[in-house]
Amino acid sequence: MPESERPRPPAPTPAALSATDMALALNRYLCTAVLPLLTKCAPLFAGTEPFASLIDSLLHTVYRLSKGCCLTKAQRDAIEECLLAVCGKLRPSMMQHLLRRLVFDVPLLNEHTKMPLKLLTNHYERCWKYYCLSGGWGSFGVASDEELHLSRKLFWGIFDALSCKVRAVVQSYISFCPH
Repeated sequence: MPESERPRPPAPTPAALSATDMALALNRYLCTAVLPLLTKCAPLFAGTEPFASLIDSLLHTVYRLSKGCCLTKAQRDAIEECLLAVCGKLRPSMMQHLLRRLVFDVPLLNEHTKMPLKLLTNHYERCWKYYCLSGGWGSFGVASDEELHLSRKLFWGIFDALSCKVRAVVQSYISFCPH
């Protein structure tokens, strides 16, 4: 039977796709279409305080997406670029909910903490006046006590995790050295 006359197998229906296939397709779509659009439109996020809960949901969703185990490097890069672009345009006070999440995740210092550490570095480099100066940072005002407390918890958590890692490296070095 010639190739053109062979019956074609039916196209897979949505029910026939596995949950894994659907999740991978959704990740591809988000990371190649939606997140680059959000990154490109990041300047529009400045002055969005009336929509704080919506922005907070966006940040948490994108951040949770970044913790996926089956993402490619390009997908991780798209997520990182989006978070850095959007967070770079927000008022410091709008980052408070994401900072609460980072307090628990960043001190783990595993392979998934590179992006959150970069996000924190950019945030604190951009907004240091907001957190450090008694007069605050222009129209952004002064950091609340809770924001200052979250910042202290973040930095102490990072320093504590680093000191534990250094201790572990020193101990392993000592155990491998000839006596």
